[in-house]
Amino acid sequence: MFMQSKKHLKAALLSVFITLSAFSGCLSKISDGSDEIASESLIVAYEVEQDWTDNSFDPIALADQFSDETGLDVSLYSVDSEEAMIEALRFGHADIAIMDGASAWMAWRQYGLEAMAADETEGRMYYNSHAWVRADSEIATAHLDGDPLTDPMELLVGKTACHTGWFDSVGMLLPIGFLLGLGYANVLGDPNELDSLMLTITDYFSEDTIIPASGTPYYGYSGALRCLSDGTGDVAFLKGSTVEKYCADDDSERMEWCLRSSEYLLLPTFGRSPSNTVMYNPKHLSNQTANEISNVLISASDNEELQQFFERIFNTPQIAKTSSSEHLGEYSKLVYNVPGLKLFFEDPSLDKIELNLSEIRIGIDSISAQNKTNSDFQHLEGFLLERLDVTTRVILFESRLQVIENLSSGDIDFGLMDAASAWLGWKEFGLSVIASLQNIDESSHSTAHAIIKQDGEIYEAYSDDYAGGPFQHFSDKSPCFPAKLDLANTLVPLGFLIGQGYYFPDDQGSLEWHLGSFFSNNHSLPSPDSTYYGQKGAIRCLSEGKGDIAFVEGGMLASFCGNSDEFENEEWCWDMDQYSILPSFTDLPSTSILYNPESLDVITRTAILNSFMELNNEIFLQNYTTLGREFTGCYDISIHKVDSESSMESCGSEILSGLFNSSAVSRTNSQRHLGEFSETIRHVPSNVMLEYFLQPDQGGTDHRDS
Repeated sequence: MFMQSKKHLKAALLSVFITLSAFSGCLSKISDGSDEIASESLIVAYEVEQDWTDNSFDPIALADQFSDETGLDVSLYSVDSEEAMIEALRFGHADIAIMDGASAWMAWRQYGLEAMAADETEGRMYYNSHAWVRADSEIATAHLDGDPLTDPMELLVGKTACHTGWFDSVGMLLPIGFLLGLGYANVLGDPNELDSLMLTITDYFSEDTIIPASGTPYYGYSGALRCLSDGTGDVAFLKGSTVEKYCADDDSERMEWCLRSSEYLLLPTFGRSPSNTVMYNPKHLSNQTANEISNVLISASDNEELQQFFERIFNTPQIAKTSSSEHLGEYSKLVYNVPGLKLFFEDPSLDKIELNLSEIRIGIDSISAQNKTNSDFQHLEGFLLERLDVTTRVILFESRLQVIENLSSGDIDFGLMDAASAWLGWKEFGLSVIASLQNIDESSHSTAHAIIKQDGEIYEAYSDDYAGGPFQHFSDKSPCFPAKLDLANTLVPLGFLIGQGYYFPDDQGSLEWHLGSFFSNNHSLPSPDSTYYGQKGAIRCLSEGKGDIAFVEGGMLASFCGNSDEFENEEWCWDMDQYSILPSFTDLPSTSILYNPESLDVITRTAILNSFMELNNEIFLQNYTTLGREFTGCYDISIHKVDSESSMESCGSEILSGLFNSSAVSRTNSQRHLGEFSETIRHVPSNVMLEYFLQPDQGGTDHRDS
């Protein structure tokens, strides 16, 4: 069943593996007390390297030499993939085969095949799986800068990855299992289906990610390294020794596409993969016979005259005796995060794995809850209960820090957080973003801008494309802020100015201290009862000449002074052509849904995410007429049915808009949703951020107020 699923994926997504392998025949008997095995024939499956294109290598002659040295009669038989090797062992057409650690593990778990020996290099029977990048890349810079807030693994999102092949251990399963397990990536699709693996890979990395077929230029370890070296990909998943093997600076036979060794950079390991494994089928080969064969192979691997056989046929100079449990037993926990693997190998008869939660607890702080009470969330709780058959409870907390702390400790399972809280939870507490709540305009980010009048030195620097830019002229000017601790329009501008080198704070003072150190002492931090409070107030402050710069979110100026059909201009507005909107400081992320990767397994959190996503499928219709009929009720676009019995408040679209002022739930991850924002907010002095988190009401406005 599993192999059929794997074949189906390959047929649909990859070209046919071009693999030459095998020897055919059946062993007869073992001569007791002899160093040699008397046999009719022995199968030894192998996969041809891509550089075996000339006539200098003759596998038949090499097999004959091996037969002469060991007394084993080896004959040849071709198969086209490692899958075919497994099938040959299953049905007795082959005696032994050497295969990738992932294939060996699956053959053991699914078909009961056993390991007799494995590749041993420098005393180790495993390979470390690593990401290799170019030394001049932003990923390398993040790895080397010593800054705990820059994680190179986060920057893999959206990059073109070079895998060694489909379902390879080092080149695919271990990296993906690592990224999913630690919350860097999230499963796209059903976490119990193997088909979700390809969707997950192309969702997290670039759609141009390379998953090569056998025989193509980028297949295998050398191919993936070539993919990185020639600039096709941004990251290659390889063994720690791969660069030294194929591109050593002192190797006269190094590939022409190789870069200098110093131009590659090795990132920390994802985990250990079992080395290539010699497998057999105990149904067709007794344990005693397998033991004798492994003894012969191990002895032969020490023979210098047979080194070429092991290098070419087994792709290793040395093998050592092992067993399945010893060699493959620990692999399960490393790859069970990969979609479909845990379900299939634990109990294929089950339709699903039960969630590892008896109750789903969702935390929201009182500010994000917008004065709602627990009872207001009953329809969200009921929606998730119906789909997951697990009780859901929304818990309101007094502060944003309490949500972070409870999620970090495992006392809640998900937390809904504003941008700054999500960033703090991500960078300081190891929490991960699984989704975002889109703004009412269907965006996942808004923008924060400075608005100026079209005169003066700031405007001249902006309009003339002055090399220093307009922001360096903010110094000593009088700003108009919407509120004291407004995230988008006070803290973000401060972080931008520091991060871009326009202001160099030398003290962990208060927000007022920092603003006074850079701007004019006439800066405005209005109280809620002030005329100049909020985003409308900041624009009015600029328009009435009380300040030189107004800090507001994108769209606010047009809302108050754009003379739209919906709103008339405020009486204090200038004509729109008298304002100039400067480039955005950063993208401000919408509300994030976070979880703790240490508390929730991949299957549980993905199942809950998929249920959140189903909120998007429901739209409430009010007296909607189509095809001569009128409908009122909750329309499920996934099944094209209208529920006219349930209340409007229980419909997905109303839950989102009524509770969260949101249009939809969007799948995402931490780097994608918070990465750009992080590069700005991380520069805000810690004392100021602490003020923000301890302030019970941050003030400011997010949309047009009158």
